[in-house]
Amino acid sequence: MNSYISNYSCTILAVFCLLASSCIKTAVSPDKPSAGNALTFVTYQYKWYDTTHAGAADQKITYNEATLNNSIVISNDTIYCSPSLPSSFSVDQVSHVSLSKLWAYATISDMAMVAPVDNAPAFGDAGDYSAPRYYKVTAASGDSKTYVIVTATIPELKVNKYMGNYAETGYFTHPTLPRALDRTKFLSYVDPSTVSCDLADLGASGYTMNIKVNSDNSCEVTQFLGGGPLANSQMVPGATNAYYPDTKTFILNYEYQGSSGWRIITDTLRKQ
Repeated sequence: MNSYISNYSCTILAVFCLLASSCIKTAVSPDKPSAGNALTFVTYQYKWYDTTHAGAADQKITYNEATLNNSIVISNDTIYCSPSLPSSFSVDQVSHVSLSKLWAYATISDMAMVAPVDNAPAFGDAGDYSAPRYYKVTAASGDSKTYVIVTATIPELKVNKYMGNYAETGYFTHPTLPRALDRTKFLSYVDPSTVSCDLADLGASGYTMNIKVNSDNSCEVTQFLGGGPLANSQMVPGATNAYYPDTKTFILNYEYQGSSGWRIITDTLRKQ
């Protein structure tokens, strides 16, 4: 009986070793190294630090980064990049962004390696992309290809002093679903005196609004649904609709009529 168990155990061990050996060979020692040496995409980022209450006991330094939009065209070994700033980009940083200081990242073939050529900055480090930059991609097989990245000038992002992130508080008076408003929203550029954002908390349903700031800081609210004017909508007669520059705050009162009555929104937007 001992002999049977011993022989059986050896058989199981042999099968296990064979399977393990087979798995290791497939995962670690491929029969043919990959010849892929493609560079298929380039991503640009801009990074900066914000300092609040500089020199005070409660001074705070915050690290920030933003990924730029980028459209690329690949022609043989040349990659033409056209980066642009996202609409939510920090208004205070717009004037500081340039091709001379960007962080770039590349998408390359699996198992390949990439290295800068001549004076090109390494991917992942701050670098100057105001001139064509060359990179060599080497496949696992040893085959290599050199690419040149040509970066177009970043288009100017139109900004005004009202753009940015705002903390929204207020109340949505509704015939069947009254509720408090407590959220963050971004006000985007329309023209030098106008910004656009979600109408109350209905952005996901296609409701938006424009806020125009007049020379006396009074405001005009125009409401939209699906990109067109929202029927039976208006600012609440006699109520405050104004911008307060000292605190960078909007006080807004607007309303629109639905199937079961008026929806009235009392809104405070304070810039963060």
